[in-house]
Amino acid sequence: MSVYVKLKMDGQEEKKTSSQSGKNPKWDNETFIFPSIARKSQMEFSVYHKSLFSNEELIGNAIFIF
Repeated sequence: MSVYVKLKMDGQEEKKTSSQSGKNPKWDNETFIFPSIARKSQMEFSVYHKSLFSNEELIGNAIFIF
């Protein structure tokens, strides 16, 4: 399974692909810096699956409100 994560915060988007594929993918330690975090800011994490035979497929997501 080839998975990746999309991070969105207040209209800004970053994307990180997995460093290892499989049922238990592992990501390298990485830091994402968003310029400012205002009160009531939302950060969304979405995990997607991508294969040679299909478009991206949403596996799951979560939204955190600061």
